[in-house]
Amino acid sequence: METGETRNDSKISVVIPAYNEQTTIIGLLDDIKNGTLLPYEIIVVDAGSTDDTAMLVATWAINNKDINLKLVRSEGTTYPGRARNLGVAEASGALIAFIDCGLIPNRTWLEDLVRPTKTENAEVVWGKCMPKCDTLWEEAFASIVEPKSTDASRRVVANSCITKELFNRIGGFREDLRAAEDLLYKRTIASQEVQESFSEALTWYTGYPTSYAKALKKWMLYAEFDVYAGTHRRKLFLSSLQAGIVLATPFVFRSIPKTTLFFVVLAILRTMVSVCGRGVRLNAIQWLYAVGIACSIDLGRGLGLANGLYKKHVRFRTKGVSHIDKGF
Repeated sequence: METGETRNDSKISVVIPAYNEQTTIIGLLDDIKNGTLLPYEIIVVDAGSTDDTAMLVATWAINNKDINLKLVRSEGTTYPGRARNLGVAEASGALIAFIDCGLIPNRTWLEDLVRPTKTENAEVVWGKCMPKCDTLWEEAFASIVEPKSTDASRRVVANSCITKELFNRIGGFREDLRAAEDLLYKRTIASQEVQESFSEALTWYTGYPTSYAKALKKWMLYAEFDVYAGTHRRKLFLSSLQAGIVLATPFVFRSIPKTTLFFVVLAILRTMVSVCGRGVRLNAIQWLYAVGIACSIDLGRGLGLANGLYKKHVRFRTKGVSHIDKGF
C-alpha cells in the first residue's frame, strides 16, 4: 500500500463516523481506496448502528487486506462529535482527515486536501462540498440550502484535515450534541492563532431529505441543538420576525382570502431571495418544490428553536444553570 506523506513526513489517518450507513459506507471506502493518494489508515467509527454497517465494514476490511482499516465500535448510540473524537483517539497519524458517509470524494480528494500541509505548513485545511443533484427535487433543495459558490469562506468539517496536535489542543468536538458540534468546533479553531488553508479538495453531497416532512424534521433537530450549543441567536431573531408577521397578518387584512394570498406572496418572495441570491435557474416544477422546501425549513427551524428554548428553560428550573451550560 502506498503511504500518504504529509507535513513533516507524518502519516494520514482518515476518520469516518458512521451510523446506519449500510447503503453508503462501502462506496465511500472504495472511493478512498481508488484515490490518487492512499492514507496510512482508515478509521470507521460505528456510532451504535442498528443495521449492517459494522458487518459490512468488517467484511470489506477482510477483502481489502492491503488497506489498513480500523473498525471502532462505540457503546450505544453516539453523536457525531464523540464518534470523531473516538476515531482521532485511535489514530496513529499526525494528520487527521475527516469525511462523512453520504459524501462522494473526488479521485484526487485526499491528495488535494493534504497538499497545503506541505506547501503552506497549514495546520488545518478545508475542502469543498458540492451538491450532486440527480432529480428536480434535489436541484430545488440545493437552490435553497447551498451557498452561491464554493467560496473559501465556507468551512466544511466533513471535508477537512487537521494536525492531531492541534485537534488535541483545542479539545476536539463537543460530544453531547446531535447537531451544531461542527459550528462550535469551527469557532474554536477560528479563535486560535493557527495556519489554515482552503483547498480544491472536492466532495459531492447526496443526502437531501426526500420529502417536506423530512426536511421539517431535520431542520427542527438542527435548530433545537443550535439552542443547546448557544449558536441560535441570529436564527432566533429571524424566526421571531417571521412568526410576528404571520401572527399579525390576519388582524391586518381581516379576510381569509387576502390573508391567504399574502402568505402565498410572502412564501414566493422568501424563496426568490434564496434562489436568486444563489444565481440558480429553476423551472416551474422546481419553483413549486422550492417554495415548499423553504417553508418547511422555516417552520422546522421555528419549531426547533421553540422546543429547544422550552427544554432549556425546564432544565434551568429543575437542574440549575450548570446543567444547561453542558447543553443536551
